[in-house]
Formats: sequence, C-alpha cells, structure tokens
Amino acid sequence: MTATASANDVAGLVISDLRVAYGSSVVIDGFDLILGGTGSQVTALLGASGCGKSTLIRAVAGLEHPAAGAISFDGVDLIGVPVHRRDIGIVFQDAALLPGRSVGWNVAYGLRTRRWSRRSVTERVAELLELVGLAGFADRPVGALSGGQAQRVALARALAPRPRLLLLDEPLSALDRLLRERLAGEIAEILRRAGTPTILVTHDHQEAAVIADRIAVMDRGRIVQSGTPDQVWRNPIDESVARFIGCTTVVSGDYRDGAVHTAVGPIPLPGAPADLATPVLVGLRARSLLVDDSRSSAITARVHAVTVLPDDVVVEVEFADGQRAQAVSAASVARGDQVRLRVDPDRVAVIG
Repeated sequence: MTATASANDVAGLVISDLRVAYGSSVVIDGFDLILGGTGSQVTALLGASGCGKSTLIRAVAGLEHPAAGAISFDGVDLIGVPVHRRDIGIVFQDAALLPGRSVGWNVAYGLRTRRWSRRSVTERVAELLELVGLAGFADRPVGALSGGQAQRVALARALAPRPRLLLLDEPLSALDRLLRERLAGEIAEILRRAGTPTILVTHDHQEAAVIADRIAVMDRGRIVQSGTPDQVWRNPIDESVARFIGCTTVVSGDYRDGAVHTAVGPIPLPGAPADLATPVLVGLRARSLLVDDSRSSAITARVHAVTVLPDDVVVEVEFADGQRAQAVSAASVARGDQVRLRVDPDRVAVIG
C-alpha cells in the first residue's frame, strides 16, 4: 500500500509523500498510497472526522492544491491538471443532483459535456440505471427520489463517462442506519460489476468492511495501518486503531496453553503461534463476549446495565477488578445479576 515504487512503474493511482495545508495548518503530511488501475479494487480510507480523509480525495480530484508531493495516474503527473481533465468520478455525501431535472438528465450530464451522441447517451443512461437498480426511472424528477435512490443516481452519474477512478466521499453518512446498511451492500455489488478502481472515504468501519477490498486507517493525515478488512479487524496495529474499529475493551495478559490469561479471565486464541510474545494485548467487541450459563465458561462478571435492542440484548458487565465490557445475551438478565461469559475467539483482536 505504501508508494515505494516509482510512479512511472505503476499502473493506476500513485500518491507519494503528499502534503496538503491550509495556511499554517497541515492536514495531510507524508501520505503514500497506491491503487491499481485495473480490476474492481475498492480501498476505504477509514478514520475519525478531521483526520484528512476528505482533504485527500479533494487533492486527488484537483479540488485542493498540494503543498508538496506527487499524484500520478498510469505514470502521468496529475498536479496542475484541471479537474475536468482528470477523468475521475466523484460522489459526495449529499448526492448533489441538479434540481428541477429528471434522473436521466442528471445521469447523462457528464456524457453531454463530452459530446456523446444522443443514441449513445440514451443507451448508457439505460445501462447505468439498470446497474444501480433504477431501471425505468429516467423520466422521474430527482425531487421525487428517496435519499437512497438519490445516492444511487449520483453513483450512476459518476460512473456514466467510464472514469478511470471513482471517489466516494462519505456517500452514506446522511442516511439512517438501516438504509446505510442495505445500501452499503448494494454499492459493493455495483462497484464489483462496474470494475472501476475506487477510493471510499468513511468513518464507519462496518461500512468499510462491507464495501472495500482493502482498508487504510488514517490518523492525523497519514496512513497508520492498511490491509484487508479481516487483517485490520483481527490485528489492529495499536490500541487507538483497535478502539476505532469497535473494540470497546482492551486487556493485557500472558499467552500460554492457547489462551491469553488476563485479570478478567482466560481469553482463548486457537491457532496462535506457540511463541507469541507476551504480554499480549487483546481487544474485545460487544459480540466477543456471550452470556453463557455453562459451567465451562471460566469468566464471571456482574451485570451493570442492560440495553434491549431489536436483534440483541447488549449487556454491560463489570469484572472483579472494576473493568467493564460489553457482551451479548440470548437470555433475560437484570442489573446486578452475576453471569458467566463465553469468549468467541473469532471476534477477538490481537493488538500490535
């Protein structure tokens, strides 16, 4: 993921030692990234608000001018190339559809500016609306669309001219949770079918895992870790990344006999190397711990709070040492109950 090769030797997007500043405030510094120019690889830039994600893709698109560094595509320097000549599609958070126009008119916008023939425009619009699941919507006013439909039209518009790179800047953040979850899966399928290399900017680690092939975690203008969603999920580089990707509790212990022995109890790590260096730092998510009355459950805790959700009962438990964690319970529990907890090793992160 680090841009160590010469830009002339790499097909696709290469960002090298990029620096973007607003006056004396440096937002991006020493940033490197390579995104191949073929296939359908989607890279998610994942990070908290203010870490520089949106500034980065604005620089790639040509909307911000870097203070230093290089951005190239297929070996051609993009610095100084006007926005409309970079052949990059962009989808923003608010869809930004042109009001008072039809869906088809919006999707065709970039094709008309490139002087496509009327027949080619009609065929391409129909093709893209089919791709995003909106076949038959060409004549519908954009003002009549739902939020999810509007974002799919924006995606169709960005893909219509067949850009060599697609940038998605928090495309789902304005939608409600249930719609975001459904649309994330739909967008992932659309991008796989379109085959356009894509950079997705998001602060939602679940959204990144659903849509992206690779995740690059950003912090203070730099990539601090990159890999497949599973690699980042299972082995966050430090506690800060672990907590950002959903680990609510971090504990330390010595590894022996296939488990990390911590102050809260043994946490199994089947398949871990026998020479795993100790102490081991592990991260637990809400679903890492399951309330289980089985006597084989070696971890005990007291219920501190109970939250009943549509799909689960989420329990905040307190261990003997005062540390708290989240768990999931299939049975009814109440504040003050003493419970046994079973660890799901597939949901445990080994940090570092």
